[in-house]
Amino acid sequence: MTLRRKNRGFTLIEALAAVLLVSIVLPVAMRGFSLAALVADEAKHREEAAVLAHSKMSELLATGGWQTGALSGDFAPEHPEYKWKAELNNWDTSTLQKLDLHVNWNSAGRDQVLTISTLFDTVAN
Repeated sequence: MTLRRKNRGFTLIEALAAVLLVSIVLPVAMRGFSLAALVADEAKHREEAAVLAHSKMSELLATGGWQTGALSGDFAPEHPEYKWKAELNNWDTSTLQKLDLHVNWNSAGRDQVLTISTLFDTVAN
């Protein structure tokens, strides 16, 4: 007659190995989630800055604000954390002008900037 021993649970070595594995994997996984959240937040800010920059650039060109208006400001009250600054430069010896629009904001303690540019003919305006 053979006595069979039933397995009832894990041995101490198996339990310690599982705890060790979890203690190694869990911090790495949490760091990955943290980085993913930071990247998603930065992408959200960049997208918002791009929309605001495009809107301000269109406004400056449509209203002629690049000639008579202020070339800096913010997007208050909806987006007071974003600031903008425009620079107008001659493109070449013709009547072409280059308008650069910089949108600045602070994200995760770092200053960020997004710049868009366009060329336009001053004679046509």
